[in-house]
Amino acid sequence: MGIIKHILEDKKRVAVPKVIDDTMEFHEITSLEQLSEGAFGILEPIVNNPVSENPEWNSSNLMIVPGLVFDKTGNRIGYGGGYYDRYIHKYSDRIGLKIAFAYDFQVFEHVDIESFDEKIDGIITDE
Repeated sequence: MGIIKHILEDKKRVAVPKVIDDTMEFHEITSLEQLSEGAFGILEPIVNNPVSENPEWNSSNLMIVPGLVFDKTGNRIGYGGGYYDRYIHKYSDRIGLKIAFAYDFQVFEHVDIESFDEKIDGIITDE
């Protein structure tokens, strides 16, 4: 939550994900008050402002991608739903840099992936 607050205070644009059935969509928010607790206690947008339909959201953005483990070539294993992989695949031309935040112990030399898994561009660790 701290990073979203900081980005909003810097007057930058923020979009956060919401999952409905098996589809994830990012919605632009302008304040933390536009978030509400959803499934599993995860905050999600209460606004309906999908960025996939907004031409102003182009490939100059940054996506923070979650994951359980990563490797040094950009492979990642997520939480098993495939939401980010499907979104990245569908909107690859509209996504700029894809990074993950991880603890150093989550990064390995090699992670086996599936054919549908999408790579990330970099990892920021605690080390």
